[in-house]
Parts: sequence; C-alpha cells; structure tokens
Amino acid sequence: MKINKAFTLAEFLITIGVIGVTAALVIPTLIETQKNKMWNTSAKVFEKKVGETLKIMNSQGVLGGYISTEDFVEEFSKHIKITKTCTNDNLAECFPENIMGTKSVIDVANTSTWENENNYTSNINISDIKTAKDIGQKKWTTNVMGLQLVNGVTALIAYNNRDCEQNPYSNQIDGTKCIALVYDVSGFEKPNTYSKDLRLLNANIGDVACAFKIDGACVTKVFKPTALSPEEGLALVGSEYGVKVAGVNGGDYWAGAVKECGGTKYLPTTEQLAKIASYIYGTEIGASDSVSGLNGDLAKVEKLDYMILGNKFPFSIWGNNSDHINLAGERQYAATSTALNFNNRTRYMHGICVDN
Repeated sequence: MKINKAFTLAEFLITIGVIGVTAALVIPTLIETQKNKMWNTSAKVFEKKVGETLKIMNSQGVLGGYISTEDFVEEFSKHIKITKTCTNDNLAECFPENIMGTKSVIDVANTSTWENENNYTSNINISDIKTAKDIGQKKWTTNVMGLQLVNGVTALIAYNNRDCEQNPYSNQIDGTKCIALVYDVSGFEKPNTYSKDLRLLNANIGDVACAFKIDGACVTKVFKPTALSPEEGLALVGSEYGVKVAGVNGGDYWAGAVKECGGTKYLPTTEQLAKIASYIYGTEIGASDSVSGLNGDLAKVEKLDYMILGNKFPFSIWGNNSDHINLAGERQYAATSTALNFNNRTRYMHGICVDN
C-alpha cells in the first residue's frame, strides 16, 4: 500500500508563523547592526579626510592665524568640498534642527544615586548653539558655523583662535586641535543621535560631554596632561587661565592640565576631589582628609571612565590649588587609602576638567 507523506495545513501555518516571529525579532537587530557599521565607517572616513585637509593647510602655512571661524572656513572651503555654509543665526539650514544625546551619568555627590546610573535622553535645539563655548570649547571666543559637505555630511564647526598650532615644516601636525566639530554622517536623516550618526571631534554637546557629575557640574574623562616648559608656563601667569606662579624646574604637568581645561577654575577643587573619593570608597571623605583602611571599588572607578588609560589603583588627579612654583595640590586614590597632597609639578598626574 502506497503512503503519501506531507505537511498538514496546520503544520505549515505553524512553521510559517515561527519563521515570521523569528524574522520580526532578528531583522531589526541586523538592520541596526548594519547601520552602526555604516555610521562608524562613514565617521572614520570623514575624520580622516578632515585630518588630511588640515595637514595640507598646515604644510601650506594657511592653518593658523585666523581671528574668527568665518575667516577660517573661507580658507577651509578651498581645500575640502563644501556645498553650503551657514552663520550661527541660521544653523538649522545646514544642520538638523534637533539632535539627541544619550548617556548614563553618575552624580557622585548625590548619595542616593551612587549605586544607580541615571539613563536619560537629552534633546538639544541647534538654535541654542551660537559660539564655541556651546560645543564645549570654553576658552575659544569664536562663533559656530554650519557646513554641508558634498558627501552628505552636515557639521557644526568652531575655530580655535587661541592655541591653534601651525608649523609648515612639521609633518606631525594634523591640525585637529585647531577646530571643534559636531557632525552628522547621515545629514538631515534621522536618528540624529549621539554615538550613532552624530559624532564629536574636539567638541561636547550637553551632558554627552560628562563622564560623571559632581553636584550637577559636568566632569570630563581623565586625560594625560602635556607638560609645559617654564617659558610656556610663564605665559599663563596673570592671564585668564588663573595661574599665579610658573614652575621653574623641568616640565610642568599641572600647568599642562590647566591649559588643557582652559583655566584653573576648570580644574577640580579639593572638595570635588574628596567627593570623588567618597564615591569610590563608599564613605564620606573630607576635603583635607587622608584616610587609610578603605576598600576601593574598581567597578566604580571604571564607571567614572578612569580605566580608559589602563589605570587601576593607585592614581592621582591634579586639583586647582597652586601658589607655589614647584608644588600643586592633588589627591591620590589607592586601593585602601586616599590622601590630599601637594606634589611636585614636574611629576606626572592625571587631569580632569570640571564645568564649574
């Protein structure tokens, strides 16, 4: 007797249903993954192109010396294909009107959130952006301009009219410190969201700039200061940087941190350094306290982005207090202790900037 084998209609419908549900779950993830790869690739290509353009401008001696962003962009547009420029009173004609920043930020001075990161989405209106200060460069005095490039990228740009380094005889200068960019590799198309199609180069927007907060004040990631020579340190004395005395012995790392942050007022106070310690050790540490017998939490250190330099315990951070030519305040954070010290400014310490 011949027996015919086949799926019943019910089995067929169940199979189709399972395939449909699986596709509904998997395909959006695959699409998002592909989009992220595309955005990452576009960002790398764009930043490489900008770096090459600035390097060429340096070699031709036309990178530095501009008073305004407008003057710089006029020269910049001769070296990279820009289809449209916008002044800071009509940036939305060159850039998405609203952009989104998403990040988890810990406020270390708020004990109720010590164990809980605050997830948020911040909506930033481009009409609120006017000057370099609005995209994180507080010491620059230039305006922001909008750009549309031939490759579809839209950007906000500000020029560094204070410390732009130029040396036509150096092939090491890529010029990226001369500008700050907020750019969107997908142009006006959504999502216009930070870390997706929206990226930053020497710029900050809203709270995406914060590694964490202290009493609501935004704190940057840790960085390695570049030591200044005695002559470079002396140039900061009596200026808006707030440096009272210049170091005279070797490279001055504290002055390097001051210059990187834009002034002593943007370095952490002794009270703020102690609040970081209170968070890391889970107990109250006074501004001038040196305490042992503690249990430092490396997971908390990692949340503060300090691990990006590959550092564990101990590490030290420069503070804003220095009235001595050779010494500056800093706090050390070790596995079982923390101490407020005055250390030689020629010693390497970490730096962070605080939006006080």
